Formats: sequence, C-alpha cells, structure tokens
Amino acid sequence: MNTKSPLAISQDFVVPNYGRNSRSLFFTNPDITNLNHGSFGTIPEPIQRACEALTRECEGNPDAFIRGQLFNRFSVAREGLCKLIGVDPNTCVFVNNVATAMNTVLRNFNWSPEDHIIYTDAIFESVSLAIENIPHAPQTSTFNLGGSLSSASILKRFQEHINSVKEEMRSRSTEPTSKSNDSPKIVVIMESITASPSLLLPWKDMVRICREENVWSVVDAAHSLGQEGEINLDEVDPDFWMTNCSKWYYAQRGCAMLYVPFRNQDMIQTQLVPGVRYPVRDATPTSFIHKFYWTGLTDPVPILSIEFAIAFRQRLGGEKNINDYCHSLAVAGGRLVAEMLGTTVMDSTDKGELTANMTNIGLPIPSSTKPSKEIFFLFQDEMIDVYKVFVPPFYYQGRWWARASAQIYNDLSDFERLGNALAGTCQKISQLTTSHQSTKFE
Repeated sequence: MNTKSPLAISQDFVVPNYGRNSRSLFFTNPDITNLNHGSFGTIPEPIQRACEALTRECEGNPDAFIRGQLFNRFSVAREGLCKLIGVDPNTCVFVNNVATAMNTVLRNFNWSPEDHIIYTDAIFESVSLAIENIPHAPQTSTFNLGGSLSSASILKRFQEHINSVKEEMRSRSTEPTSKSNDSPKIVVIMESITASPSLLLPWKDMVRICREENVWSVVDAAHSLGQEGEINLDEVDPDFWMTNCSKWYYAQRGCAMLYVPFRNQDMIQTQLVPGVRYPVRDATPTSFIHKFYWTGLTDPVPILSIEFAIAFRQRLGGEKNINDYCHSLAVAGGRLVAEMLGTTVMDSTDKGELTANMTNIGLPIPSSTKPSKEIFFLFQDEMIDVYKVFVPPFYYQGRWWARASAQIYNDLSDFERLGNALAGTCQKISQLTTSHQSTKFE
C-alpha cells in the first residue's frame, strides 16, 4: 500500500513578496483588511484547491479511500507534523481541535478535592469550562501574568506561585505532592501563547520548572504551530501538549494535534468519543495511536491538508522567514497604532520578547467603561461594517485592549488603516458611555 498521497499541492502559483502582494494567495475580499488571523485562520487558495481535489478522490471511491488508504495517509501526515515539532510520531494523534485535546487530557486524571490546578489569568474560556466540568472538583489557583511583564519576571513569579500552592497544600495535608495520577498532585495548565491578551510566554522554562518541582505540565499551544519555530518537544519534554494546525499553519479548519509522551500514554484510557479499533493491513499501530484513529465519521481532509500546508510554507520560504516577517510587523504595527491612538502596547520590551505574531494595543476607552454586550456589538458592527477591518477587543486588568494579528499578506499600511478605524470606533463608544452615565453595564 502506497502511503504517499498521490495528490500534491499545485506548483503553478507565483510566490510573491510578503505584504500586500501575498493577498493574491488568499481568498480575502479586496475591500477588507484582515488583521485577525489569530481567531480563525484562513486557508490559502493553493491549499484549498488541493483539498478540493482530495475530496473528489475520496468521494469517487469512499471504500477504497477510507478503508484501504486512510490510515496510512494519516500516518504520513502525522510523520510530517511530528518532524516539525521534534517528536516521535507514535507520541502524537490528530483530534478536531484543542478543546477536544484538553478535555481528553483532563478527564483522564484521577481527581480529588486535595489536588490543585494552576492556570493563568489569560486562560481561554473553553479550557476554563473544561476545568469546571472536572469531577470531584480539585482546588484551583490563578497565576496572574499582569504587572511589569518580561520573561524573567514571569518565570520568577511562576516559581513563587508554585511554591505558594505547595505551602498551602502542606498546611492541609501530611502527604507530599506526587508526580503520579494519585493525589495530592499539582497540575499546571499553561499557554505557550495566550489568546487575549496575546503573550508569548516562556513556556519551555515553565515546563522545566514544573519538572523540577514534581508538578504536571499541560501546555495549551493552540497558537504555536505557525508562530513558533524550533519547538523541539522531545527536548522540552512537557507532560501533555496540544496545538491547532489551522489557526496559523494554513491547514483546513478541523485539524489539531495532541502530544502525549510514551511515559504518560497509559493514562489516556478514554476519549470524549471512544475510538473503534478497525484492523490495519500493515503493522499493528500502538494502542495509543490506534484508539484515536477512528472516532466516528468525520471529514478526513482537514487532517490530510497538513501535508499541503507543510509544502506550501516551504515554498513560501520556510518557517523562519515567515515568522521573522510576521513578528517584526506585529511589533512595528502595534507600536504604530498605539502612537496613533495615544496609548501603548502591552509588550514594552525592546525587542518584543513577549510578542509572537500578535500584538496587544491599548484602546482610548475609559477604564470605567466596563464590558457589556452593547459595547462589544457596537465595536464589532463599526469595525466590520463601517471600517472593513476587525480586531477583537478585550478588557484586561482594568484596561481596554485590542489584539491585532500580522500575517504574510499584511503590511504597515494595514495597521495604519486599523489605527484610523480604532480611533473612530473608540470615539463613538466613549460618546455612547458618556451619554449613558447612569447605565450600569454587566
């Protein structure tokens, strides 16, 4: 059985310079400016064409494709992705999204009220909900990222926070914390790159601290693939790690990966949807790989599209060139918009050490204006319908911010357009709140 996909990404497109010329590779409407790649991603046209051809092949003979070829094709896609992140292919499985991966991991711990979960104050809502749904309610503790931000300060305070939680646990129990699935234990859920605000955390060193402190590390790396190069998971050695393949890496939506090192695979006894272990023609895969292969009838193309994404990004110049451009633009663009608005960016470090390809820009909205449905929909309608450029706003530690993403199809003129749009929208919000001083927003 040939494990190589007979279809490859077309080479009939011209590779333009990064910036406005690269918009020709995407489907973006000509009248809008996309500075919100971080929310949903967007698939390049050459990859979409390759996916459509793959769909036609599958629909032409579903039995031959799904029964005869799919497992081997998944294996090839997994091998390509594992090479990127530096791990053995038998430690990774595909899932639909990071929320599925996170729920899978958390539901396979043996929890008790003696346990502690540590998470950041920038935790994504779906992860927060996953924690809320854990049975036998472990204790929770929030690690605040705010304040004077730098990698060094985050690591110092992270170490102090773990020590504080350990001290609290010692005051309640004579049993020492354990790096096992028994209690009492500490599980740290950390982001590699937080969503709102978007901060590139020193997560590799945070994993090291967890290992030294005998604490579990679960890394939500939803935004890492396509923003971070040289991930080298085998060297970093987290206990669990998961990433989205569509947000930044250009794969079709509905493709994510869960990494579980060999030492922890026996812990994963159940999935959200139990997998059916159909016979495999060639060598029988490991139990861990096999149980995630077939969890029900879903479109296989998003997973297989990772091969197209790898080839496309190599054609564009490779990971370093792509991310060097996007990072530099995020730093420069964020500072430009902040200057236009008379505010600041959240990452004040000289080289933007906490910035990957997204930047947090302060908004000129009074801090007394609290979040409400009315404010968010006014912001959304003005930005999308009037100015044709959208970035998600958020309220963090008493201030209003907006998160802007930089992609290869953006340039500084896009950020200038964003600055003008934010100025007009924030002025309208401020006028609204001024005229409704007596209104209390939830």
